[in-house]
Amino acid sequence: MLGDQLGDGQVVAACGGRGRCGRCLVRILSGAVSGADERELELLARRAAAGYRLACRVRVLGDVRVELGPPKGPDRLQVGGVLVAGELEPQPVVKQVQFQIDPPQVGERAGDADRVAAAVGAEQGHDLEVLRELSDRLRCWDFRGWAVIRGDEVIAVRPRRERLLGLAVDLGTTKLAGYLVDLDTGEIVESAAILNPQVSYGADVISRLGYASSSADNYRRIRGVLVKAVRDLASQLCHRAGCRVSDIQEAVVCGNTAMHHLFLGLPVGQLVRAPYVPALTAPVDVKARLLGLSFAPGAYVHLMPCIAGYVGGDHVAVILATRLHEYQGVALAIDVGTNTEIALVREGSVICCSCASGPAFEGGHVSRGMRALPGAIDRVWLDGDDIRFTVVGGGDPAGFCGGGLIDLLAVLLRAQIMDAGGRLRAGAPGVTEGPDGLEFRLGGVPLTQRDIRQLQLAKAAIRSGIEALLRTTGTRAEEVEKVYLAGAFGVAMEPENAMAVGMFPRLPRGCFVPVGNAAGMGACLTLISQNERLKAAQAARSAGYLELMTLPGYQELFLSCIGFTDRVSVP
Repeated sequence: MLGDQLGDGQVVAACGGRGRCGRCLVRILSGAVSGADERELELLARRAAAGYRLACRVRVLGDVRVELGPPKGPDRLQVGGVLVAGELEPQPVVKQVQFQIDPPQVGERAGDADRVAAAVGAEQGHDLEVLRELSDRLRCWDFRGWAVIRGDEVIAVRPRRERLLGLAVDLGTTKLAGYLVDLDTGEIVESAAILNPQVSYGADVISRLGYASSSADNYRRIRGVLVKAVRDLASQLCHRAGCRVSDIQEAVVCGNTAMHHLFLGLPVGQLVRAPYVPALTAPVDVKARLLGLSFAPGAYVHLMPCIAGYVGGDHVAVILATRLHEYQGVALAIDVGTNTEIALVREGSVICCSCASGPAFEGGHVSRGMRALPGAIDRVWLDGDDIRFTVVGGGDPAGFCGGGLIDLLAVLLRAQIMDAGGRLRAGAPGVTEGPDGLEFRLGGVPLTQRDIRQLQLAKAAIRSGIEALLRTTGTRAEEVEKVYLAGAFGVAMEPENAMAVGMFPRLPRGCFVPVGNAAGMGACLTLISQNERLKAAQAARSAGYLELMTLPGYQELFLSCIGFTDRVSVP
């Protein structure tokens, strides 16, 4: 019973159920369960979760009723983005063509579908699902109607001209962002985001890939919740727009390579073993129904191309939306997340890498870390000698979201409460002795020394990726003209504070350009324009890839980025 609930994606398990993060909180309402061991009690005390248990450490001894986690308010999930390209003329892969054929006569040899295909110029003919309903519909519609054509295949027939709708989905590690698009005008009709339910199997892709690789049943389970989430997202968008899910004629999906493979049902074991080779990097078109999606009868889903094992179609979409591949100077595109992708363009050539930054800036592995939910401290600053902060939704703080953590680290440095090595100073204002050693309390919410170490590792992963790209291309930091910051964290982050703690090299503040969910915007471009789809494929093929773990001297470079300083020095 409890396992089924976890599989529904309603319990957050950042560590993948290994009893390390203390986030899979449930309240036992009735029934017999095992007692809490010492490790569980320690984790519960750290999260101030009185009355709750950790789902991964509870052994069910019979039928139980549980309440899934503390109640939460609405989440601030980034959906909007910026198209650096500006306006774009729609050129979708699907179109509507009107037809009218004569009723068949005695002795007629050509079939209903043959004559409709000839009338609309569909050499490939009709999708099988369209064929199964076509003859009855023609007779109801007096042998006239509208055909939706993709290439030279009829994928749907309608009695009248209707809005041509497409769906773009960004399969993020933390969230899924969806966009319902009018393909005739290029207008985004509705947009929404939901949490990726795979978080129940781990906050990072490595945990999820490990779970999926452990058994066929586990693979079906973790893929099933992802497909269901896409169905739910499409249903939500169509409900808002006053249309049916079956009105969706074309879809584009982008995601990191792990999400891409899990969505398609491709093998993933090779992604976690050297040399980390994907099963597929090229763009692929597959019938929506084969993926478990009930769109138009013959609708396709276009999966954007990947670049490498840990740089997927979502980063290709970022490159497309920011026009990084067309930039004539030196620029960076950084999509900070559980898996941070970075691309650098110099002299027209793009090279990218993936950094295992982990979920620390998205609420994972930090004792009181959380997403941008009500109660999250999202801004921190110095006001004279006082430390001020704001809370999402107002009221008392419950934890820190990513932007608030970056701000707080910068403030602790400036106030000399923490040194450049990340050590809190005993006796400094706000610093007390906690269960795990020294901790700093802001509004009653602790940031522990252990938390600071997790944040150091995350920011060092990002900075070392940037430095590796700069050094590999012979680029000095001061040559960088633009830094496109993608994703929710990129929008929420204050670049000056990120530079102060050493996440980014020291650059003029005006270099930083927040572009929101650029991956989602790139998927929309690919949805509404065949030309953009070709550009995405070309960008993926031509991009260089730097595997950090095989880069000579990378470990030394990573260690040189641990300190909270904006300068990196390594032999």
